[in-house]
Amino acid sequence: IAIAGTAGKSTTTAMTVKVLGEAGIEAGYIIGTDLPGFGNAAAGRHAAFVLEADEYDRMFLGFQPTITVLTNVEWDHPDCYPTPASFRHAFMQFVDSTQRDGRIISCADDPGAEGIRAYGQTRGPAWITYGTAEHADWHVSNVMPMAGSGYEADLNWHQQAKGRLHLQVPGLHNVRNALAALAVADCYNIPTEQALTSLQMFTGTARRFETKGEVQGVTVIDDYAHHPTKIVATVAAARKRYPTRRIWAIFQPHTYSRTKNLLQETADSFSNADQVIITDIYASREQDDGSVHAQDVVAASSHPHIQHIGGLAQVAAALTKWVQSGDVVVVMGAGDSYKVGEMLLAQLQHAT
Repeated sequence: IAIAGTAGKSTTTAMTVKVLGEAGIEAGYIIGTDLPGFGNAAAGRHAAFVLEADEYDRMFLGFQPTITVLTNVEWDHPDCYPTPASFRHAFMQFVDSTQRDGRIISCADDPGAEGIRAYGQTRGPAWITYGTAEHADWHVSNVMPMAGSGYEADLNWHQQAKGRLHLQVPGLHNVRNALAALAVADCYNIPTEQALTSLQMFTGTARRFETKGEVQGVTVIDDYAHHPTKIVATVAAARKRYPTRRIWAIFQPHTYSRTKNLLQETADSFSNADQVIITDIYASREQDDGSVHAQDVVAASSHPHIQHIGGLAQVAAALTKWVQSGDVVVVMGAGDSYKVGEMLLAQLQHAT
């Protein structure tokens, strides 16, 4: 079971592992984050193996899955895929590697995934879709955000009611992730009601909207978001969960190539936040060639309250002075941005 996509891979893989495991299917797995009670990897005792299939450096082209999941297909890793077309072509190759008697499960809400389905639907494996769109095979209706929690929605298989989905984890994107896990569960004949119960108990994974703590009424959340689509989803989830509270979005851009090629998309990702701080770019595997700076994100943004503060310690120190009881601080990035939240909580605790 290979779960791929620009966003949502880790959470969908974790949800799938939890649903299968609690149904008695002790599948092996590799998840790109820690799932409470499961860790991030196990050999398993079942023929099934659930794998987070990473597209970076075309790693996922080494697999021949029986079940393929596509959460979404949106250009990323410009250091590896110089154009959106090259990124899309890799996903075409990936779905072509699926066993011909297997199944491909894809998100009907995502234009990129739908484009891959238009290419691959007649090429062998059965194709199953999911999403909020009514035409999806697995879809939800009567979707309701729950303040301070996640979502509830009616679950449907085509036009047949299949129960009520309850999620503790916030964000409409997690409703879609849960639908993908439900579709995989159905492939293994797991009763839908049993799978829904497992998903209701799913509380998230490390660095995916992870609440790090609350001190002096200030809530700190850490998230791995580093692509514009992920940033938008994370900040929107915070706004839905905390509709009346002031939200601070702290973002550490990840790699120079991504920041340069997705500059405007990144700059436009913070509309649901009240205050935005952009840190210096996390280089990761790259060298700074001087062609882009974190300040460029600020310059390109129309947000009325966005600023650049370079160092993580400086960000934490500034927040310690500025935050007030009731504020929510959402720290995002795939590098070492999590240190901001840790330092902020320590400093607020010291000040009590």
